[in-house]
Amino acid sequence: MTDQTEGGLVPGDENWEKLEPLLQSAMEAANNGDFEGAVTVCRDAVTAFPKNAEPYFILAVLAMNHRDEGQAISMAETAHKIDPDTKEYVQVLATISTRVGRLADGIYYAKIALACEPHPYLGVFVPPNLLDFDAAINNAGPSLHGIEGERFFNEANYGAAFREFNAEIRLNPENTTALVWLAKTGIILGHFNQSIGALQAALRVEPGNAMALAQLARALVRVGRMSEAAAIANSAIAGSTGDCEVFLPAMEALQLCGQAGSSELKRAAKNFSDLFEAENEPEPLGAEHGADGDVARIGFMSNAFFRSNISEIIAGWFAIPKSNKVNVSGYSQSVASDNVTIAIRSGCDDWRDIYGIDPFTLSMTMRAEELDVIVDISQIDGETRGAVIGLLPAPIRVGFSALPEPGLAPGITHVLSDEALAAADQNMLLDGQELITVPGTLFPHLPLNGLAQDTKAPGHSSNKITFAAFASLPNVSQEWALSVGRIVGSLPNAELLLFGAHALSDYARSIIREYFMNAGIIERVFFTELPTKDDSDVLSEDYQINTIIPGAHWAEVDVFLDTFPFNGRKETCEALWSGVPTVTLKGQRRTGSIGASLLMAAGRPTWIAESTDEYEDIVARLVGDTERLQAERAMLQSMIASTPLFDPLKTASAIRAALVTVADQARSGRA
Repeated sequence: MTDQTEGGLVPGDENWEKLEPLLQSAMEAANNGDFEGAVTVCRDAVTAFPKNAEPYFILAVLAMNHRDEGQAISMAETAHKIDPDTKEYVQVLATISTRVGRLADGIYYAKIALACEPHPYLGVFVPPNLLDFDAAINNAGPSLHGIEGERFFNEANYGAAFREFNAEIRLNPENTTALVWLAKTGIILGHFNQSIGALQAALRVEPGNAMALAQLARALVRVGRMSEAAAIANSAIAGSTGDCEVFLPAMEALQLCGQAGSSELKRAAKNFSDLFEAENEPEPLGAEHGADGDVARIGFMSNAFFRSNISEIIAGWFAIPKSNKVNVSGYSQSVASDNVTIAIRSGCDDWRDIYGIDPFTLSMTMRAEELDVIVDISQIDGETRGAVIGLLPAPIRVGFSALPEPGLAPGITHVLSDEALAAADQNMLLDGQELITVPGTLFPHLPLNGLAQDTKAPGHSSNKITFAAFASLPNVSQEWALSVGRIVGSLPNAELLLFGAHALSDYARSIIREYFMNAGIIERVFFTELPTKDDSDVLSEDYQINTIIPGAHWAEVDVFLDTFPFNGRKETCEALWSGVPTVTLKGQRRTGSIGASLLMAAGRPTWIAESTDEYEDIVARLVGDTERLQAERAMLQSMIASTPLFDPLKTASAIRAALVTVADQARSGRA
């Protein structure tokens, strides 16, 4: 290879004869739609010719073809630094900067271009519109990446949203709104460390940004930094100034980090509720509200009927035949439409898309529609619409899923509960709140067609017992790990499979490893990867058969160990459907009683423990006799499909009847 020039090329340069085919190949790949291949070729060119500016410039052109102006500017600036006298580099910088509203930079580069010389070879590689500064001036405007990101987010296209927010931040690194949106999206996708970095950047720009603090607390919980999460969540709540969109994610984080007791949580919720009322002064509903007629009017509000972690639960609520005794209204934050949303919408008598409607207007709309009951089935991800409930849109306001402890959200009068949850839910009610308790479980699952129900207990044919659990934070706790350590340690050939390792950050994995090192069984704990879905997969086409853990994994498991003090849900349903005996410890909060709710509905109350000693004893009895273990597995497989756990319509009917009852009470003035 001949000596390279310091950046540029001159006619006859031997480097160009070697470099030009690479750049040509990159552009051809891009023209054929192979963006990643084009970038790879350019990176190879950068490696081969590190002192040449041309590969960086082609990377800038490729980035613009991919609508990533921030990356394009970064690459063009690198080319300009290597070779400051080439006209095309500064012309492109002038054009792109101007297009995205950075007019001062655009004019600066346009002036420099007047004193530069054109590149002898690059003309054929540069689209003419990237050199047209006059057209850029006429079409100058702010970046649209943030707006596009929010649109994709609302459509649940989280992979695309994440890319758009990243593109916005590359252009405007101090755009705190985009940084917070990036973090929200990253939390959904499991990119917790990147979310933490984005939120820390937002807080450097705006140290008191309460929304950034609330989301940072959520991200820190997911990587196991509980003490930090608790302190930051409390700071966010203190700085929320009556904003539900700050309070709810911060309160979720505070509940999940386990640092606050019940009294502290209820006190924080009461203080925020008082602040919210003082800031918003919601008008009380008159006694005449909804007094006419004999039709109960029930509304369901969600910021994501689709693709939430409770989609398979709430979809069944709307599969009940319509009745002339009840009118069901759906209020959907998202404009996206998928199988879940279509199914829910078809089960409603009225439907309203509420995206972009402010809370006050929406609350007044619900009042005008004379709802008797509004049920909040929103999630923390995205815009929660919690302020709508706080503005008293109906006499009965029911909490279900917006917070781990639903009654701690402002404006809630009733908490939807079941027989296994009732004691824990009662402990967390605020003054004046009531339970709506239904039989069975609140968390039934649709039949899981993708999992086998005919596998044998592996311990029956070997001298090894295999336990399994789902590895996520905050579910995996030191207390639970110590209990599991005693269980596994008492059996010479036992091992523990931790499913879901693919979603763990390095930090979270290290925390879990430390827990099991302290428990003395780290050499018998195996982190098990699971298949991952493409982030760009927009919406599930068949929400009924989505599973977390493949059936082949369940065939390897003798007993599934539910975590505490935070239980699992979907993975427990999958274990039971597959016939894997499952043991849970019933806690004092809803988050620690979900496992008991599921096992009661599955007809297995004897697998519910009230203490860690009983938890360990139940497991010991199950694995102490492998003949019995196999019999338990076979019996579970034979009957699980017919239990209330996999009968969502039964639960839906019970919920509908209970809501109609409280609606009738409200209408008669007895609520």
